[in-house]
Amino acid sequence: MIGAVPLIRRFTPISRHYQDADVDLEKIWTILDRGERLEWGSLRDAYRCVILADAGAGKTFELKAEAERLAAGGRNAFFIRIEDIDEALGAAFEVGKPEAFEAWLAGTGEAWFFLDSVDEVRLEAPRAFETAIRAFASRIHDARQRAHVYISSRPYAWRSRIDGALIEELLPYEPPVREATGEEAEPEVSAAKNDAKPGPELFRLAPLDPDDIRIFAGHRGVSDADALIEALERTDLFVIAQLPFDLEDILAVWGETGSLDSRLAVLERGLRRRLAPSAGRLVTLSLEKAVEGARRIAIATTLTGEANIQMPGASGGGIDAVAVLHDWTIAEILELLGRGVFTDAIYKMVRFRHRESRELLAAQELAGALANPELRAKIEALLFREVYGEAVVVPRTAAAMAHPLR
Repeated sequence: MIGAVPLIRRFTPISRHYQDADVDLEKIWTILDRGERLEWGSLRDAYRCVILADAGAGKTFELKAEAERLAAGGRNAFFIRIEDIDEALGAAFEVGKPEAFEAWLAGTGEAWFFLDSVDEVRLEAPRAFETAIRAFASRIHDARQRAHVYISSRPYAWRSRIDGALIEELLPYEPPVREATGEEAEPEVSAAKNDAKPGPELFRLAPLDPDDIRIFAGHRGVSDADALIEALERTDLFVIAQLPFDLEDILAVWGETGSLDSRLAVLERGLRRRLAPSAGRLVTLSLEKAVEGARRIAIATTLTGEANIQMPGASGGGIDAVAVLHDWTIAEILELLGRGVFTDAIYKMVRFRHRESRELLAAQELAGALANPELRAKIEALLFREVYGEAVVVPRTAAAMAHPLR
């Protein structure tokens, strides 16, 4: 088993400006990394926090590790997976013990709760998160003013307005008001607090920086981290190396070849690794067929601009995977959509884990089709239309892209 890497992770506050409406945070994700970067020590005095992170960023590890650090320091700290929360709560603790929780309820001290994660619980049902939070809030109701609550989520699974209002309703926190006792007493509440909007504070788990990558690489046996950093700069792979999940892929390539060759070569190796069958499992879908299927879905999502992909049996928006892979069995489609190039399902929808992966797969599919002279006219008709004697790009619907290049 690969050991954990002791990194000091940082968090970037997300402005309240982006919380007034349920905007797609993934569309503005890169700009949300701007601003001050805070360490865990700066978050420990907060009472209601939501920590957003990409798939593979290490949010579960961070929340659990912080709970363990606080518990080791003698504080009441608990790590709970949201999908395990029920009215009793007793069997849900992965860090902390039920008896410690009961003692805290009966006492007067503070406690730190790390609840992971919104996207995982929404695999079960659209309202599963609300149900779990209601159960948690009910259980700590009389002690909620003494509870520091941290909730993790992927950005696409968190709805700032709706979910923030839910937290404010079920887990409200009222800052204590200091009574004036004389001329030297502090003001009751600062102007900033008076102007602050209710609801949880939002933070983005910051991506790894070059120093983090050096530390990570050193713990994975890389002897010349500076050469690795130089190769990342040369191949423009920093955006991928900033996530621990994907950095493991890059380091695997580095360990095999001693270089990164090119951005394309690294992306291709990573794709094949993520699409390969898991070791020890009964293989019903070969790597070659998985690559073919991923390419077909990628071209459909790219040309329609629709990021969501319907799982078999789902309805509503998104690309219909069954229609795109019309010549596949349901079992094959389910296995493909469960491979590492895709995210976990939310509301029976998945997405490509990275835009770079999707675009590369789409380009490979298009290049393969263009190599067939018989398909060129079909592709041109699919992509372009002549208007007033000029060729223009045609917007495509999801239905029109059911099986685009086949």
